[in-house]
Amino acid sequence: RRWPRPPRDGRPGPCRSTMEDAATAAGMHRELSTSEEVFVHGEWPVTLSLGMMLLALGVVSVLFHFTRQSNIIACIIIGAVVGGFDWSVAEWHLRREAADSFIELGIIFLLFLGGLEVDVSSLKKQYKLVLINGLGQIIITLILFCVIGYASGLTSSVEGAPVFVVTFFFGLACTLSSTILVLGCLKKRGEMDRPHGQIILGLMVFQDVCAVVGLSVLAAFDLSNPEKEVDIGASIARIFGSMAILTILLILLNKYVLSTMFNFFAATNEMLFIGTLAYALGVSSICSFLGFSPEIGAFFSGVSIASLPYRLQIEQQAEPLKVFGIILFFFMLGIDLELSGEALSNAAPMAVLIALLTVFVCPMIMWGLGLASGLDGRTSFLIGQVINQVSEFSLIMAKLANQFKVFDDNIFMIITLSTLITFLLSGIGHDLADTIWDKFGWMLAFIDKRATFKEEIVDTFKTHNHVVLLGFNEAALEIAETYREQGEEVLVMHLDPALHQTLRTAYNNAKIIRKQKAGPTLDPKTGLAMEPIVIPEDALGGRGGGIGTNVYSVYADPENPESWHHYALHHAKMVVSCMLTGLESKTVLAKDLAKDGVPFLAVVDSDVEAHSLYAAGCRYVIQQEFLAAQVIQSLLAKSPQADMLGFFKKQSVQHIKDIEQEQGNPTHAAIAEFL
Repeated sequence: RRWPRPPRDGRPGPCRSTMEDAATAAGMHRELSTSEEVFVHGEWPVTLSLGMMLLALGVVSVLFHFTRQSNIIACIIIGAVVGGFDWSVAEWHLRREAADSFIELGIIFLLFLGGLEVDVSSLKKQYKLVLINGLGQIIITLILFCVIGYASGLTSSVEGAPVFVVTFFFGLACTLSSTILVLGCLKKRGEMDRPHGQIILGLMVFQDVCAVVGLSVLAAFDLSNPEKEVDIGASIARIFGSMAILTILLILLNKYVLSTMFNFFAATNEMLFIGTLAYALGVSSICSFLGFSPEIGAFFSGVSIASLPYRLQIEQQAEPLKVFGIILFFFMLGIDLELSGEALSNAAPMAVLIALLTVFVCPMIMWGLGLASGLDGRTSFLIGQVINQVSEFSLIMAKLANQFKVFDDNIFMIITLSTLITFLLSGIGHDLADTIWDKFGWMLAFIDKRATFKEEIVDTFKTHNHVVLLGFNEAALEIAETYREQGEEVLVMHLDPALHQTLRTAYNNAKIIRKQKAGPTLDPKTGLAMEPIVIPEDALGGRGGGIGTNVYSVYADPENPESWHHYALHHAKMVVSCMLTGLESKTVLAKDLAKDGVPFLAVVDSDVEAHSLYAAGCRYVIQQEFLAAQVIQSLLAKSPQADMLGFFKKQSVQHIKDIEQEQGNPTHAAIAEFL
């Protein structure tokens, strides 16, 4: 449909008043000049602006990839270039209302995925270390930066804003660490499950909660409308009361509803994507409708499903939406920067000071907290080395505070510049962490002398020198049973929620049966041990393990490289793909594993696929039809021509005995029935 265009003489067209009424009703306070042309569908394509910026990002990101820097810096630089050339939003046809909507979605999904990273069981297990290091870091750095902001007169220069409020939010913005950089560093180094990785994750939970609560409380100090009177005390009380109610409701949902609901949605990738969108945005929209922060709703909705076995797959489904929204946010943030010489010269000294304190002094604070909590020197060093940057949440908070007139343009510029500098320096530090420790680690020997923390040894799955099965069928069952009996660690990766539950139940029984020889009390009805062996349900970080045996089922996409990286296939003893589909992904995996010297076996049903996989580096291809043909050929060669009927009768009797023997095994019987 084409909207009527206004006459060229500047007089309003027939739809002008209608559009003004609609804009006013929607709350879009944008003046429509009489000379502004009405939008014609297809005439002002958003691809002109967004496409050009994304094209520039695609080029610049190559350079940032090789220098191992965050693309967030590239987004801000590109946005700053657009804003520096005075290319206004109107001229670039990027409507602010549409951009703000994408940005809000990106922030909501960022907080939702942040909630998914919350591992409640790990927090309980190491709550003392997390409390001392997490709360200690937040309190000490918050006080440090509040004092710097107030003593320098920076936070008292904002007209009309209470000094305490400006000082507090300035200190909080400088305190937070980047969730994106921290998680990226831990995943790249494979240290999510290491002691310092678990403590860092707990620390990031505290920071994320502080950031979400801070963003919500910040809205109570909106000074952009002087005529609007707000009872700050009542607003803050309402926020915390709503958080308490929301927490209780989501706990009840997690206990009685969510597991069953996501079991249904996990049937297909499309259903899981729809279910994730519906749940995350549904909780956020309900919170928004009730006058509560949709960001807090998104964060707590992520926490509520973090214990489900589908977490990794949910993260993979929601990640692109989050990334797109974050890219738009940093584009717009860069466009809004005032990069005049005077603004940069005023902000640069304080920004450099904050960056240097964050990169070099904050790690020393973590050393002291490590000493107080009984950590060893290397663990304390790595914690400080990973979290020494200003957060993307700080930029979001600074942007909102600037809009609410809590920050002036100078403070906003300081937070932005300090974030860019710390991203740059911290990224370099992440790559050099091991080198720095090897050369200067002796300086923290005094911490080791008082270390009391010992890594807790639990019966959980170790993603090293393990056997990995991609997909599950009869062939996978035989392989799993063979290695289970040998005591090897076997990881089964698949996308079937019903199979996941079956494997958990079946292999828990298998563990009990295997332990009967030690002489436990047996149930006379079932013949199983009456006291089951308890293995922590948080095995594999709560991502689907903890099933009481050395065979672990995980709900994850076996064709996704993110799943391969997460479950350390490059450190496996052997990887076997039991899927008959996905030749392309198997070819890519075969090439990757060949570089690392990991044996890769694959099940196929054609000679063409077998030849392709051998060419890619696959060690052995299980061609089912070929093997079946060999068995038939062998039987025919052995069968006497005079008594073929009797020969095959003997073979069938033996086959029936083998089947009955397998059915007598509870594990085989349960899984075979499912298959």
